[in-house]
Amino acid sequence: ILLEMNQSVLVYAPNIFERTRILFGSFRPAYAMVLLLVFILSGGISFAAEGALPGNFLYPVKVKINEKISGIFVVGSLNKAERESQLIDKRLLEVKVLSENGELSDKNIKIVEDQINIHTENSKGHIVALELEKDFEGALSVQAKLKSSLTVNEKIITEAGDKNEKITS
Repeated sequence: ILLEMNQSVLVYAPNIFERTRILFGSFRPAYAMVLLLVFILSGGISFAAEGALPGNFLYPVKVKINEKISGIFVVGSLNKAERESQLIDKRLLEVKVLSENGELSDKNIKIVEDQINIHTENSKGHIVALELEKDFEGALSVQAKLKSSLTVNEKIITEAGDKNEKITS
């Protein structure tokens, strides 16, 4: 009896094309085009955000989405700590570009400082993880790089702030 029940269910079950028609009606190509368009636009926005600077409309996309997604693929505490150091260097480069373009404002400096603080805290967490893993050489290397980046950071932001004050005065 169980075998006969399964056969009757199979006979009356709609095939994949009928189920699709029931769910989406006759507009299947339209749904496919909408999905394709959403995929292309989101990728385009993400790509365009890579060149965004602090204060730009797409900068949050770059920092909160693109960099987070690329960070998912980094494995190991040492690599993660090095990546945070690279992001600090990237923030410093952004300050330089803003300063050269005359677009450096207190608001933009604050945005960059906040991001650098986040990367610094993340680096410190990865350094602790390296010490727990008994990778003292890697921890020292990352600490030295972090200290160097923060020293340069302070100098660049101070110089940029001084330059910005001279421009606005």
